[in-house]
Amino acid sequence: MNIPSSEPIPPEEEGEPLPYKHRRLRRSFSRDRDAGRSAIQSISHLLSPSFDYYLGFLLAGMICAAAMLLDAPGFYLLAVLFAPFLGPVFGIPFAAVLGSGWFFLQSLFHLLAGGGLIFAIGALTGWISVNLPAGAEFILISFHNAFSWPNLIVAVVGA
Repeated sequence: MNIPSSEPIPPEEEGEPLPYKHRRLRRSFSRDRDAGRSAIQSISHLLSPSFDYYLGFLLAGMICAAAMLLDAPGFYLLAVLFAPFLGPVFGIPFAAVLGSGWFFLQSLFHLLAGGGLIFAIGALTGWISVNLPAGAEFILISFHNAFSWPNLIVAVVGA
């Protein structure tokens, strides 16, 4: 029995999913998007420096300064052990891939600030070494300032 209607019934398209399938697909895509966002946020949190980053630079710089002033090569290794994880070095390309200018500038600033801290400690150490009494000689500093193949090989392998 056919009931006449005033509006024509549109034909169903075979390739298109039903409305409940649309909802299910939308939910699964939003879950994937949320999982991706949370993963990106957790990675960016790991690559963002905190107070420990600057404290590590400060301690490593002070130990390196002590190694130069005391002519103690073992302290150089200790300074390397106190050096912090360089998250901003990895944060710069990560920000470039994401296209986040703010995170790029933030990582670049933290990297330059840490390098500036080490530079300031080195400059202070140089000033202290110049102002020490005339009897103090620093053999180790002059040894590391001269070019030598073994030092270059150790630096390349260590890097």
